[in-house]
Amino acid sequence: MTDKDENLHHAREEAEEVDQLDPESLLKLAVLTRENPTAASVFLTLLAKVGDEYALVVSLATLAKLCSLTIPDVEHAIEVLEDQDWIGRIIIGASPESSVAYVITSRVNFDGKCDSGFTHFHARILISVEDNENLRRTA
Repeated sequence: MTDKDENLHHAREEAEEVDQLDPESLLKLAVLTRENPTAASVFLTLLAKVGDEYALVVSLATLAKLCSLTIPDVEHAIEVLEDQDWIGRIIIGASPESSVAYVITSRVNFDGKCDSGFTHFHARILISVEDNENLRRTA
C-alpha cells in the first residue's frame, strides 16, 4: 500500500465517523448554495468547526475571519440560516450582547431540561488569539 493509498484509507475511516447530512438536507443545501452563497459558506464553516457537539461558541469577528467575510455579511448570513432553520442561536449570558452558541438545529437535542429550568448541552468554543487580549498575553 502506498502512502497515498494509506492516507485515502484513513480519510475514509474518519469520514465514516462523522454523521452525514441526509439527502433532503443536501438538496436544501444545494439550493442555499445557489440562492445565498454567503449563507452557505457560513453554514459550512460552522459545520466544519462544531465538532461532535454540533454547537459552537464563536464571536462574529472570528467567524468572519474564518469565512473571509465582513462582520455585517456574517450577521446577515446568520439571520438567513436561522430563518431557514439551519442553525439556532442560544444566548449563554445575561444579555443578547453576551456570548452566543450557534447550533446545527437538526443535530442538537435540547431534551436535557431539568426541573430547575436549566438546559444542558455541550459546545465547542473557538477563540481567536487576535481578538482576545488574555490569549495574546499568554501566547
